[in-house]
Amino acid sequence: MITAIDHIIGLTKRIAREICRDNLFIFNLLIGPLVTLYIVKICADSLAKIPFLRDFMPMDALAIGFICLIIHFNGYVLCTLVIIRERTTGTLERVFMATYRRSEVLTGYLFGYSLLMLAQTAIVLTASKYMFHITYGRNLPVIFGSIFLLGVVSIALAMFVSNFARREAHAMVAIPLVLLPAFLLGGLIFPVEVLPKWLQIVSYGFPLRYANIPIQKILIEGETLKTVWPHFAGLIAYGFVMILLGSMTLKDRE
Repeated sequence: MITAIDHIIGLTKRIAREICRDNLFIFNLLIGPLVTLYIVKICADSLAKIPFLRDFMPMDALAIGFICLIIHFNGYVLCTLVIIRERTTGTLERVFMATYRRSEVLTGYLFGYSLLMLAQTAIVLTASKYMFHITYGRNLPVIFGSIFLLGVVSIALAMFVSNFARREAHAMVAIPLVLLPAFLLGGLIFPVEVLPKWLQIVSYGFPLRYANIPIQKILIEGETLKTVWPHFAGLIAYGFVMILLGSMTLKDRE
């Protein structure tokens, strides 16, 4: 048990050190979301001038939707590309040669990138409070925890998907296949309830809906955690399934 913990901590520290030395990666994780939110703010202000669009999509709902999308996008895309890069450069194979188990590798990577998701969640929520004047109030711990959890689950999804890609080009092909349906079926544009029944079922295959929909209900409709907890439970279950599938499909060598 001590050896496994040491392996996980060591791998987490290595990932954190490498990320700190990668200026482009830090920019994409920390500065990029702020630029994106600012663009969303400009677009939201423009849409607010049109009565029909303002009534159709409240600005708070639009802001929350894009906050979830930003965390999901960065957690999935950036981590997928980095993991594939470590595989193609032989770094991941050397980790296995150092007697790391699959579960230790997955947990170490998950913890390492989760630290970044924690920082990014704090930055994005703080920026959204001042850009969109959103009042989180006593719901802040629930909102923060759900968005951070979405980032962690997105990392787990990235680790699973990256197991089937040998090069970054393969991952680039898979990115729109995951993110575009998530964007359309996650409740960002229109309520999931208005979709055909079969699309509502399909939407459960994308983690974005498990975070966006309950947050919308809490902030926009005034519901409480007691009424939306099944969504959060679904997000946690989704993450465990991705970790399990990732562990089963992870290869120790090409």
